[in-house]
Amino acid sequence: MARLVSMRGTCNRGGRAGAVLAKDGRVISFGYAGSVPGGEHCIKSGCLIIEGESGCKRTLHAESNAILWAARMGISTEGCTLYCTISPCISCAKNIVQAGINEVHYIQRYRSVDGISFLVDSGVLTHKHSLPTFSK
Repeated sequence: MARLVSMRGTCNRGGRAGAVLAKDGRVISFGYAGSVPGGEHCIKSGCLIIEGESGCKRTLHAESNAILWAARMGISTEGCTLYCTISPCISCAKNIVQAGINEVHYIQRYRSVDGISFLVDSGVLTHKHSLPTFSK
């Protein structure tokens, strides 16, 4: 599902990312890398890059979008599991811990492992998965 959600992303930097939040095996929220509602989208206007800084300044990460949407709708994320296409950056990792999410599954590693280290040090279970291969 996270891979499917990532296709809605509006920023191509680092590949499109998707995240799904689940509680007791049921999806409660999802997010993708993209602009704030009503904001310009990178796929139309290009990424907003500030010299000397990393990442696109126009875009929220998929994990943060999933957490913030749940908060906006009044849905508790305490005890949730997060499934994401790319491991969380340090900022998203802090949001994950603060949101009470206790498990993270991801497919691809982010360019920095600081986020994963922070999650592990904070007691959040982390799991890296390979993409499944299907035979005919």
